[in-house]
Amino acid sequence: YVLMVPAVLQTDSPGQICLQFLNLNETVSARVILEYGAVNTTIFEKTMTPSSGLQCFNFTIPPVSSTPLAFISFSAKGGNTVSLQEQRSVMIWKTESIVFVETDKPIYKPGQSVMFRVIALDFNFKPVQEMSIFFFLQDPQGNRIFQWQNVTSEMNIIQIEFPLTEEPILGIYKIIVAKKSGDKTDHSFLVEEYVLPKFDVTVTAPESLTILDSEFTVKVCGVYTYGQPVEGKVQLSVCRDF
Repeated sequence: YVLMVPAVLQTDSPGQICLQFLNLNETVSARVILEYGAVNTTIFEKTMTPSSGLQCFNFTIPPVSSTPLAFISFSAKGGNTVSLQEQRSVMIWKTESIVFVETDKPIYKPGQSVMFRVIALDFNFKPVQEMSIFFFLQDPQGNRIFQWQNVTSEMNIIQIEFPLTEEPILGIYKIIVAKKSGDKTDHSFLVEEYVLPKFDVTVTAPESLTILDSEFTVKVCGVYTYGQPVEGKVQLSVCRDF
């Protein structure tokens, strides 16, 4: 016979077991039981004939308890020639959503608004409504400066806007999301003062002029340290040394 059993089962997901007898010459009674903790759940109990072929059975996976270890017990009896027994261990995992936090940018200036979203995905990476969730904002000194509870979501995505003060504590802030199970997810962003970018100015002019020159060309070029040109106005004065 062939008994196909998943090595890992997940709560809130359907389970399936498949059974096929090979070279069966008589009718047998087959039974498969899920043993988890003190509870035994019959997955299927069926009479199978030589023409039954491959049979698959769906079942509901029980909620996870303190231990993730369970057992699948199989037995088959028929006449005087068939008497089979087998037990396999399986793991039952608790299916929990995965929470992600995303901000609209990594660095903010004082007075700007921090816009972020919180989304929970199930095992199949589909957005789900996470009911027992709260999140808070922590400043660089570890102080909880704001928190959100009972926030409603649109299309299972929570979107929040938080305005920074004009004189916030500079440094790394954290958005911390906590679930009822105790799992936490955090996302960091930086708050820093605005600093004018540095740039270099080069002036290209003739090394010498004569009284016969009625005009000459001067080139002024401003370039930021990261290579991009500087846009602005140039005031150029030409004077003669005596």
